[in-house]
Amino acid sequence: MCCLFLLAGCSDSDSNGKHENKVECDNSYITACNDALTGYTVCRVGVITNIDCEIGQTCNPATKSCEAAQPSQCDANTAPVCNGKNARKICQSGQLVDDPCPENTECSEATATCEPVQPPAGECDENTAPVCSGKNARKICKSGQLVDDPCPENTECSEATATCEPVQPPAGECDENTAPVCNGKNARKICKSGQLVDDPCPENTECNESTATCEPVQPPAGECDENTAPVCNGKNARKICKNGSLIDDPCPANTECNEATATCEAISAPPSGECDGSFNETCPDSKHHTYCKEGQVVTEECKSGTICNPELKDKKCKTPAVSDKCDPSSFSESCYGTSEALTCEDGKVQKVDCVKTWGKGYQCDIVENYNDSGNDVALCYSKKEECSTAGDSYTECIFETENGYDQHYTITYVCVEGNLGYHYYYASEEKCAHMCNKDKTACSD
Repeated sequence: MCCLFLLAGCSDSDSNGKHENKVECDNSYITACNDALTGYTVCRVGVITNIDCEIGQTCNPATKSCEAAQPSQCDANTAPVCNGKNARKICQSGQLVDDPCPENTECSEATATCEPVQPPAGECDENTAPVCSGKNARKICKSGQLVDDPCPENTECSEATATCEPVQPPAGECDENTAPVCNGKNARKICKSGQLVDDPCPENTECNESTATCEPVQPPAGECDENTAPVCNGKNARKICKNGSLIDDPCPANTECNEATATCEAISAPPSGECDGSFNETCPDSKHHTYCKEGQVVTEECKSGTICNPELKDKKCKTPAVSDKCDPSSFSESCYGTSEALTCEDGKVQKVDCVKTWGKGYQCDIVENYNDSGNDVALCYSKKEECSTAGDSYTECIFETENGYDQHYTITYVCVEGNLGYHYYYASEEKCAHMCNKDKTACSD
């Protein structure tokens, strides 16, 4: 039997409790089998003590005590084997013991290693990454199932990224089967005479990555559609939607825009009849002044160079003063001398010096009742711009860059006759919904 306790009568050389080379220990010392499993060490009376097992016994690492020897089941050369799906048998101290596989792994019979569990064929979740399924398709997870996701035409699945990417032909080579591709926003790559060349997109279009076609750039926010209701733009015009753009729609002569309905309605006839000191002077239009005279309502025409401005508190015929309030839709422009024009811009009367603005040889002239609007238009003109026949016209289409977008306009030049007897072109412009036509003479459909 082994010596279980060191009694007072036991010597230091007791064969079952050897501690000739005394090594001190305390209660924290952990009992353990020796490497040969022929005994174990314990801490006794503050000294590490070796306890030998009796013949026919070995130290059991699990219980750290001597037990009847078990026949050796394995050695260092014994390979692990699977013990079902969730564990392996491995050799430990000559015994085959269970080694459980970690969570979400299974024992592979082929390698006897614990490997991640693969979902059953056709099953997946949101963490399942796409993989290429050949060159022309991917496997993606959809509603918990792995399904084929074919690559679009002229693309192939990249093994590196598992994304469908455009097929790149050999450098500089192509044929009639080579599909165009976008080369940035403003051009495409197309095949021409066996070579890939740049094909710039027309003005005001961009290349659509999905279709590789140049399509119109959508105008910036603030334009309109068929649901945009008209609104009054002053008394003598409305803003309406035409071809996707808000444009001025002048009211016909002798009508005004009704703010409540945004329609042009007939102007009531100037007041007439008797009046007294409580009568308010009015401007029926820019050329007439209505007031009370000797108990009767009188409407008189303003003299040349003067206008009746309804925006002013004093509604009389007077020469416009720079910085007076004004409404462009009801303001009659006039000339100030021979080379200066009085116009209405940004809600205020402005003076334009024709010579300083346009150059030597320019002077001011008036076109009365332009386009039957009831208002006069002041023009800076040069004899170089004279035309021969009133009513002659031509149109050109141009574009300007506004807020990063190319905005296309048509400008119509109409030959008009001024008060001085000269004929010259007066220009008016209108925004295009998309872009100019190829001839640059009108907006495209």
